[in-house]
Amino acid sequence: MLTGRLPKTDYETKQYVHQANLVYIGTIVSVPLLLPVYRMMGNMVVFTLNIIIFVVSFVVIWLNTRRKHALASALFITLVSVTSFTAVIAYGSGVGFNLYFFNVAVLIIFSKWSPMFKTIGIMAEIALIIGAHIHALVLDPMTVASQSLLTTMFVVNVILNMFGIVNSSLFHMNIARKANRLLGVMATTDELSGLTNRMTLNWTLAEINPTASPSTGALAVMMMDIDHFKIVNDTYGHVCGDAVIRQFSRILKSHGTEDDLIARYGGEEFTFVMFDDDVKDALIRAERIRLAVKDHVFVWNNVRLSLTVSIGLAIKTEGRTCTNEEILTRADQLLYEAKDNGRDRVVTETK
Repeated sequence: MLTGRLPKTDYETKQYVHQANLVYIGTIVSVPLLLPVYRMMGNMVVFTLNIIIFVVSFVVIWLNTRRKHALASALFITLVSVTSFTAVIAYGSGVGFNLYFFNVAVLIIFSKWSPMFKTIGIMAEIALIIGAHIHALVLDPMTVASQSLLTTMFVVNVILNMFGIVNSSLFHMNIARKANRLLGVMATTDELSGLTNRMTLNWTLAEINPTASPSTGALAVMMMDIDHFKIVNDTYGHVCGDAVIRQFSRILKSHGTEDDLIARYGGEEFTFVMFDDDVKDALIRAERIRLAVKDHVFVWNNVRLSLTVSIGLAIKTEGRTCTNEEILTRADQLLYEAKDNGRDRVVTETK
């Protein structure tokens, strides 16, 4: 069915939580593998801080699931910053821990913090990296490790930082793609019914039948109107009317196929378009929809309503020429014939 659906969740927050958890899970996996190297390098402060990061990573994942995104990232970023600063002072800048400050800055920029706290965080990172470099240049490392261990840790830090940069880039590319898709859905979908909107209906028909040539195949258009809908709005209010629109739309969807085009044309008027092979059964399907609406009990709070629908069905058979405007107009005329003849009926004509 050519229908759209608006998401009910904030996709950007959801993606942020997923991305942040990937960072935290990556830390949980990598730290135990590196702890033996930290132990051999001989500085117990750095070793202990990494154990704390490992434990706290579980906590920040839990905070993320509790929608405490800002607190989770603040706790994690603070620990990583302190550990990186301590490691540079302990081993010197050659070990590569200084590279973490750039990744942490990226984490700050894309965290769920206010602009003021992001600014404070970036300024703190700048102060830490300048202080660590000054210490590494002016003073000897607190802990002397072998060159092989220093080289190993430098390579590991470069790899982890490259992974972080690539992962961050992919994440924000994914956000952009999802935003683009969401805009597409919003532009083509009627928000209340979840069906295709009128503009997209016209555009799709123009794409399918651009010149109204006989070779375009068969086409059937149902124009339908919920009978006495104004009475529903006037009696029970527009909120009840909206509930009726949503329930009616679900009935239409349940009677559609992947190839059908179902749209809210405006107000309580809907359009149901069938193509090619489905056209021969168009009248049968129109009757099924009419009976399904008649048998359905529309419920809103304590209100239970029995409603009917009038349907005008215009059919363009294979090899006949008919513009989109002509067949839509004819279906609309047949709809008004159905309403004039007592409603709750299908009136059809083959073009």
